[in-house]
Amino acid sequence: AEAEGEILPDPLVNALRRITRAVSATLELREVFTRVAEAAASVLPLDFMAVVRVKDDGALELYSLSGEVKDQPYAIRPEDFSPALRPSPDRVRRIDDMAKLLDPSFAIDRKIQQAGMRSNLAAPLLRGEQLAGYVMVESRRPGVFTAEHEAALQPIADLLAMALEHERLWSRDMARRRRLDAINALLPMLAGVLDIREIFNQVSAVVKPVLPHDLLVLSSLSADRRVMNVDALSGEPAPELWAPMPVRELDLKHAVEPVLISDVE
Repeated sequence: AEAEGEILPDPLVNALRRITRAVSATLELREVFTRVAEAAASVLPLDFMAVVRVKDDGALELYSLSGEVKDQPYAIRPEDFSPALRPSPDRVRRIDDMAKLLDPSFAIDRKIQQAGMRSNLAAPLLRGEQLAGYVMVESRRPGVFTAEHEAALQPIADLLAMALEHERLWSRDMARRRRLDAINALLPMLAGVLDIREIFNQVSAVVKPVLPHDLLVLSSLSADRRVMNVDALSGEPAPELWAPMPVRELDLKHAVEPVLISDVE
């Protein structure tokens, strides 16, 4: 279209420009997602927008609702979607009337039904070849999204993926900096101490911001490699935890690498 000899920009181009500026201007996802939701609403007839993030372990988190970042991301399992509504990791998917597909025995289907949503568009957020999440837009009217809307959602998804990647890299760098700061704080503390047990609570306090814990334990193997002795504990005295622990040869084979136990009970 033209007005007074000037070519008017396409609404999608305008929306993408706004999103690009938001992504490039800040790492604060609250601000980015708010602007993305506003820009998307200018080109898509949506009533609802959600960003689902894929964590490093493959779990899903509902990360943002209509531009508002969740303080406590809501955990979602792929199996919380019925098979017909489960987002596709490799393409934009359009559903014209979800009411015909909803299965209330699935948690997400129940929420969609309660909200009265009918039309759905979903696109994957990709980090290179790796799936970083999904963006989903929905409307309470059936058949509202078109092939043009599908085409519009993909570049929005690409910019959202870029924002998530920027934030992920920044968070990883900040975590690395916190670890270095903790090490730097520990070195002078340890330098003048011959017995670490004297300052173990201070060690725990320095380590806690980068390794959250309720109890920090220092133990050592006996000379005959049969007993593990507890040398220091953080926190209040706990006599029951000081008892030497017998060690099997099998345990020693696994003791050369860090071990993560998700439930010690």
